[in-house]
Amino acid sequence: MLQSDLRGEKMRNWNTEYGLIKKIIQSEFETDFFYNKVTNTLNNEYEIIPLQFAALDPYKIYNTSQVSRILRLKPNKLRYLINRYGEYIQLIKKGTKYIISFKAVYKIYLVHLCLTKKLISLSEFNRFMALHVSYSDYIDMKLTSYTDKFVELNFREKQMNENESQFYVLFLQITEITTELIKEITKYNMTLTSPFLSVDNQQKNELLRKKQDHKDLFNKLSILYKTI
Repeated sequence: MLQSDLRGEKMRNWNTEYGLIKKIIQSEFETDFFYNKVTNTLNNEYEIIPLQFAALDPYKIYNTSQVSRILRLKPNKLRYLINRYGEYIQLIKKGTKYIISFKAVYKIYLVHLCLTKKLISLSEFNRFMALHVSYSDYIDMKLTSYTDKFVELNFREKQMNENESQFYVLFLQITEITTELIKEITKYNMTLTSPFLSVDNQQKNELLRKKQDHKDLFNKLSILYKTI
């Protein structure tokens, strides 16, 4: 096969991959506020969905170094976007590292595009972000620092004293509550991709109340930990 034929075949394959990724993004983001803002403002489809997305696997997860290269963002800029707009981006954190889905990669791109192109006023942008309920504090809470003590109590042969027993039960309770609360908050935040009028303030207030209850329980666990 001639070199020109190889280039043509490569281009056809690339166009096919880009077309598939484009359909996936359109399907996933059809109700997303920022996506609609971008598509209603910009005319260049390669600016809305850059060509480099054609090389991505929508079922793969990425780390921050990979995302920095994909989006051509400096690491400090990427960290800023992740820390500032993490509730919208919907990241998963394992220890000190982020696991970034294909959808989250594109959300980071949307946020960056809206800010750099000034497609939305900063006040409107911040108003939208303020509607989200943060769950990062639940993920970052140092339950892990108490895990060793919990495991020790779990395998201890002798009977636990009253404080140890309370700590053990409360640790289990908080672990279960944390998992469920993150699910609820994530589900609520995802509804905010629809128009502002659909925001359920009652649900948001209920989640904020649950967050405070969770914090109170965690403080109680910290106090118990110091007594055992």
